Amino acid sequence: MIYMVCYCSGYELLEIEPESFKITRKLKLGTYSRFSPGATAIAVDDDNGNIYIQHAIKDRLYEIDMKSFKLKRTLAGQAHSWGLLLDNKRNVIYISGYLHGVLSAVDLETGEKIWQVKVGRKPYGLAMHKDELYVHSIAGIIKIDLKKIWDRELM
Repeated sequence: MIYMVCYCSGYELLEIEPESFKITRKLKLGTYSRFSPGATAIAVDDDNGNIYIQHAIKDRLYEIDMKSFKLKRTLAGQAHSWGLLLDNKRNVIYISGYLHGVLSAVDLETGEKIWQVKVGRKPYGLAMHKDELYVHSIAGIIKIDLKKIWDRELM
């Protein structure tokens, strides 16, 4: 299955069968307006059966159970974020804060923000290779050594 956020009658999470493009399930997450435009990023965690959706203008990260297709809980998020990336090794999700130029790490067990670092103007793309996190922003691509950040945070 594939998952997308749609701005139809409000904003909804859609589950779509990829061969036929048939919408198999919908979950209404809110009402769309210019003051509450919905969601800006989505990440699917097939291993743990969760979908994460970042609210567009609020510090809310929604965790949706893939099996029941219901909202499980709301975690700490980062308003105006364009990128989400799961790190199952550390049980966190990284959020690129587009408006504020920050990268945040949210603990998926507690739902709380663990740390935040400045990464430059308008970060949006995130990719990970081994213990290196790559952040794409208006300035280009920067590389973050996750081992160093996590070692510092645990001290």
